Amino acid sequence: MSPIGSDGYDYAQMPIDWVVDNNAILVTKMDGEVLPNTQGYPCMVWVYNTSGGNFVKRISNLTFMTQPEDAAMNQVYLGEFADDCTGEVYSKPNSGVLNYPTNVVLTGDEAKPVHLEGFADAWNEPIKKLEFSFDHGATWTTLDTPNNDSKYWTYWRMDFTPPEAGTYLMDIRTTSIAPDGSDHVSQYDTQFMFTVE
Repeated sequence: MSPIGSDGYDYAQMPIDWVVDNNAILVTKMDGEVLPNTQGYPCMVWVYNTSGGNFVKRISNLTFMTQPEDAAMNQVYLGEFADDCTGEVYSKPNSGVLNYPTNVVLTGDEAKPVHLEGFADAWNEPIKKLEFSFDHGATWTTLDTPNNDSKYWTYWRMDFTPPEAGTYLMDIRTTSIAPDGSDHVSQYDTQFMFTVE
């Protein structure tokens, strides 16, 4: 099965048995309300325990095809994309800010202090900690996330009081726990820029 997005996105191809085993659903409502445009109105697919590449939004149609089973599984997004040069997985762990777009300009009460919220996820690895820096990595503030469950996003909140008006760059460094128990540190820091007036 391949859900096709209204923008032509057709990269998520999933074996039917795999879709059923992972409790996939077609979503048309959220919290009892019609699915908002930001979440994929009029319809999106949601697949438990997999990565975002399979969560097709604004579905215009579903295409069904016959393929050998091993070929079909090669099309499923399972949360790991490797750098062609280094061979390192760069797609996890990952993180981001959810309550503001990057380059936002904040004034008044929104700037005293700046309240930030976001997520961290590593698909099948639990998040161990997040680290935040506002001075280009010279110092870091650590948020530990003990007993984290890999099946859920880690949702974080923090307040930052800018010492003065200006533009700030926040770096987020995310660490998950690899299957062998070692720390898996994000290959790239997430960066979020905002201006306070």
